[in-house]
Parts: sequence; structure tokens; C-alpha cells
Amino acid sequence: MSSEKDLTNPHLEIGYRYYTPDLEVVPQPPTAIALDQAPVSPPLPQERTICGIRPVTFFLSVALAVVIIAAAVGGGVGGSLAVQSAKSACISENTSSNTSEVTVVKTTVTATATATGSAASTTGPLVVPTGVVKLDCPGLAEDIAISLGSDISWVFTPACNIDYTGSDFAAIIAYSFHDCLQACATHNWFGGEDECSAITFAADQTHYIPKDHGNCWLKKGNPTGNKVRSVDVNLMASAKLKGSVRAAGS
Repeated sequence: MSSEKDLTNPHLEIGYRYYTPDLEVVPQPPTAIALDQAPVSPPLPQERTICGIRPVTFFLSVALAVVIIAAAVGGGVGGSLAVQSAKSACISENTSSNTSEVTVVKTTVTATATATGSAASTTGPLVVPTGVVKLDCPGLAEDIAISLGSDISWVFTPACNIDYTGSDFAAIIAYSFHDCLQACATHNWFGGEDECSAITFAADQTHYIPKDHGNCWLKKGNPTGNKVRSVDVNLMASAKLKGSVRAAGS
């Protein structure tokens, strides 16, 4: 048996032919291996951007800008409020300072006044006249009815040189005995009941207004009457409410 080598192709496996009387061996073609075929990785997906910036970076930048703007606006508002508060405090301080510098001047004029006297015209500050006003004592003896233009009249029994001490609930300044009675009746009309049951009136305003805050005192209950001091004779009178009378037909 003989063999024959085929050396014409170096990449082919060397085959041998075997000869037998009845059988011929034919070699299989060799398998070539491609050396340039390597595994290829799939392409990476392209990342999304906003205005050429990564989304995370973009949103962080927007949030930072919002915080900066909010801080600037808050600072401006806070500054305005602080300025307003400072201005208000300054105005309040100036007002308090001006108020503390006001001096109250009390002027008392000693004069003789009458219940029917007319007020003198003046261009100066208003000065309330005080002094010794007219009082018809010892001539006050008859009951006096006070009507306020309504259907009710309040009847008082006067008494000269009597002082009803105690039971005071109000002190006013009056320029006549009649005004003092009218104040008592007005109180009862507004209150809806005869709470004011007596009054005491002093004609000497100069003495009693600074001392007792008025010269007409409204009283309730049944106060006790005492004789006045010698210096107040014919300068003080009192009256008790006898009752209220409703007009006929009302």
C-alpha cells in the first residue's frame, strides 16, 4: 500500500490516499476557522437630556433657582415690614412724647351768676363760669313738677337749708336748682324707674366743685336730712321725689 501527499495547499489537512484493490479513501475538505469573527457588544442606549443637560442636573438647578428667588422675595417683604414697624413705633413714640408734654390748666372764675343770665361772646378759649349762682331760698316751699316733654311729670318737694347726706350715686355741675331737679328726672326717664329719689344743690360752685366734683348730687333711697352749716344758709337746698304723675288720657 502506498500513499501520496498533497502539498499544494498549506491550510489543508494533509490527507492520505490508501489504495486497496477494491476501495479508494477520499479525504474530506478541511474546515476553515475565521479568525476575525469576535463577539460584538450591543450599542449602549443614548441618555435623555434637557437643553443639553442631564435631567437630574436640570431639575436640581431649577429647584436651587426657585429657592434663591423665594429667599430674595421673602427678604424684601421682611425688610418692608420692618421699615413699616419702625415707622409705626416712631410715630407712636412721638405721639406719646407729645401727649406727656400736655399741661392741663384749670381756670376758675369767681363771679356771681344767675339762672337767666346770657353767656358773653368771646373769641378766646371756653371757660366754664363758676361762682355763687342764684338760689331762691328761703322762698322755696311749694312742690315743683319737672316735665321732659313726655306724658310723665316728676313732682319734687323742696326744702331750703337742708342737706340730704349720703346715698349719692352721681355728682354733676348745675347752674340752677331747677337744672338739678331736671337731672334727677332725666335719670329716671332713661332708667325706666324712679331710682333718683332726692337731690341736694349747693349754690356755691367755687367751694363745692373742686371739693366734691360737683354742686348737684343725685341720691337714691330715703336719705336723712340735716341742717346746713351757717356758711351755707340760703346757699343750699334739697328736694325729695314726691312721685311721678302721668298726664290724663295717656
